[in-house]
Amino acid sequence: MPYLIDGHNLIPKIPGIQLNHLDDELSLFAILDNYFKQIRKKGVVYFDHASHGAPTVPNTAYLQAHFVRKPSSADEAILLRLNELGGDARNYTIVTSDHWVADNARSAGASVVSSDDFARTLRLHTQNSFKKLKTGDENDIDFWLDIFQSKS
Repeated sequence: MPYLIDGHNLIPKIPGIQLNHLDDELSLFAILDNYFKQIRKKGVVYFDHASHGAPTVPNTAYLQAHFVRKPSSADEAILLRLNELGGDARNYTIVTSDHWVADNARSAGASVVSSDDFARTLRLHTQNSFKKLKTGDENDIDFWLDIFQSKS
């Protein structure tokens, strides 16, 4: 099930990232990319208010970034994408804290996860990955390669 994520709703829920940081979008992208690689699912993260100097993020096999320019918003871009999907919207999960977006996503047939709940899932997944490392999991090298490759 692919995910459509409102990035600026999620950033404040992730420890160590703040909306006023210059690299907040890039930091979130790295975290999400690592997560989606590990669970082998795809996602698209949308960011509001992109300017001409907005950071560019190379899309990966599991994650894409869309920087939405004014006057549109990430909310509108997510709902437009759901509308384009038609009946396939039921195969998508929307991550948002905006009730308006959540209500419209549900009406389109998509699943909805709050930004708080998704951030909790990310934290638990990261903790579990580190627990596997401590127990001598055979994938230790792969885990660290994913961590370091997502930072470059």
